[in-house]
Amino acid sequence: MHDSNIDLTMARIVIYTSPFQRCLETALDIAQHFPCRNTTLRLELGLGEWMSEEFFNDPPSPASRLISRQQEQLARRQLASYKTASLTMPQVDYAHSSLCKEFTYPESYTDMVKRLEKTRMHCLQQSQEKEIAIFVTHAICCHALLDGFRGKQTRPLEAPYCSVSRIIHTKQPNIHTPPPSPPSNDNHHHPWNIDLLFSNIHL
Repeated sequence: MHDSNIDLTMARIVIYTSPFQRCLETALDIAQHFPCRNTTLRLELGLGEWMSEEFFNDPPSPASRLISRQQEQLARRQLASYKTASLTMPQVDYAHSSLCKEFTYPESYTDMVKRLEKTRMHCLQQSQEKEIAIFVTHAICCHALLDGFRGKQTRPLEAPYCSVSRIIHTKQPNIHTPPPSPPSNDNHHHPWNIDLLFSNIHL
C-alpha cells in the first residue's frame, strides 16, 4: 500500500476475515500495521473455509456458535488492550451481518465459488470513498475471490502460507449492481487489476 502512495492516515481500512481461528489471528496481526482509529474488523462467514468432505469428516458446528465464540474472544482482547493502553486492537464491527448465514456441508467447489463471489459483492457494496478493503481467507478461497475480480475462472495456483495479493480498481466499478453469476471464462473488461499475486516476500 505504501508503494501505491496511499495515505494510511486518511484512508479507512476495513478488514473482512474468515471467522476461523487461523484467519482471525492473521487479520489481527495485519491490523497492527494500521492506525487503530481508522481500522475496522468484520467477521465474515462467507470467507470461511471450503466445506468439502475432503477437509471435514463431519458437519461443522453451527456458524452462529463460531461467530459468538470469536466475538467473545475479540471483546476480551479489546478490554485487555484498553486496560494496558496499548491501543493495538482495531475497532470491531459487531453489528456486521454476513450475507452467508450458515455453513453448507458438504459444499461442492462450484457452490464455494458462488459463495465467495456473493460475499465479495456484498462487502464491496458496503465500501465507501477512500476505503481499503482487506480480505483474509483460506488458500482455495483466495483463488475463487481473485477469479471474481478477474471476471473469469482460472486454474488454481499454489497459495503460499500468509501470502498477499493486491487488487486495484482501474476505474470506479459499479459495485451496486446485483451480484453476477459465478465468474465465467469470457474475456470482457473488468475494472480490476491484480498487480501482486500470492507474494510472501514480507515473511
